[in-house]
Amino acid sequence: MGWQIFLHSVRQVIGNMDAALRISGALFLVQVVVSYAMGVSLSGDRAAMEQRMVAGDFPWLGMILAIAVTLATGMWIAVAWHRYVLKVEKPTTLIPPFHGDRILGYLGKSILLIIIAIPIALVASFIVGFVFSAFYTTGQMPGMGLGILAGIIVMLPVIVVIYRMSVILPGSALGQPLGLREAWSKTAGSSGAIVFLAVLSIVAAIAIDLPLMLMGSVPLLGFVWATATAWLKMMVGISILTTLYGHFVEGRALV
Repeated sequence: MGWQIFLHSVRQVIGNMDAALRISGALFLVQVVVSYAMGVSLSGDRAAMEQRMVAGDFPWLGMILAIAVTLATGMWIAVAWHRYVLKVEKPTTLIPPFHGDRILGYLGKSILLIIIAIPIALVASFIVGFVFSAFYTTGQMPGMGLGILAGIIVMLPVIVVIYRMSVILPGSALGQPLGLREAWSKTAGSSGAIVFLAVLSIVAAIAIDLPLMLMGSVPLLGFVWATATAWLKMMVGISILTTLYGHFVEGRALV
């Protein structure tokens, strides 16, 4: 089922590309323009960020603004996409309708999920850090492979819990709010599938970013790849939430 949910979500974007671009294209372009104008790269170049922090010229204000714009437009896109898929509200303009009350509700539910996720991530990080400390000697850092594995293990319980409760988000977008207890009940019995879905989501996100390592010498190519994959990850992520709601709450088949 986890594979079916993921595949269904990818097909949801690819099979409705025209609607996906109409709903998200202009708003995502705003994200890209603001991010790069504020000196924040979508590619997430950690080394460059650390260098700017050390040099004391890191664009903190720009990053805050870019995050705010990304969150606002991202929720705008999410609400419009949920409503398109689940209510067949077809886009007719380059910018989707602004459902202010639904977007505010979506924001509130998202903050609630973040509050739930933080302690889970902290506990998982502590446990993984303690266990993995046995794999390297004092003063030595773990290799990239071990670091990626540790990151996946930390994120896994967070994503599993969030996925199970995430049906509250499309419900909010549709004006049919669900409580956390009801959301947990609706997704009961799906833990195995959602664990697989979580692993698949993490691995796919890492895999799609790997080519960036080979594009360092060609900045324009890296920019294009980072932008395209950021859009795809956003839309597939929103579609996964849509599919979870459609399947577990509305009883839709995974076809």
